Amino acid sequence: MFVYPFVKSREWYALPAEERWRIMQGHIQVGREYPGVDNHTTYSFGLDDQEFVVAFDTDDVGTFLDLVQRLRTTEASRFTVRDTPSFTCLAMSLERALNALDGEPVALALPGRLRVRVAKARAPGKTTRVARRSATCAQSIRSLRA
Repeated sequence: MFVYPFVKSREWYALPAEERWRIMQGHIQVGREYPGVDNHTTYSFGLDDQEFVVAFDTDDVGTFLDLVQRLRTTEASRFTVRDTPSFTCLAMSLERALNALDGEPVALALPGRLRVRVAKARAPGKTTRVARRSATCAQSIRSLRA
């Protein structure tokens, strides 16, 4: 699952509702081209500085990355102010997640094309975004455990 806060620009809300609906239909159509990725969006006013929280659920990380790249080319994307940070989480039982906090290894099988993308994204001496996001998920689980 990939979860991130999402904020639209003031210009977006200045558009007539019918125009926003038309623009979003194109955005939604792109999403439908990726049936293996489920999208869950909720309003989140007052919870932080974002307006929405978006969660994409899939077992295919590469397909998710392809979808996000396509979504960023849509007309709706021009009105995005912020869609980071992103949090990446693995589906597992609560018991397995808690055991991982105590050092039990959690195997992650990455498809070949994702390994290539992660390797290209990594700068010398820097952790990958995937590693940083996984650490953030682990911190969230630790706080639940406490």
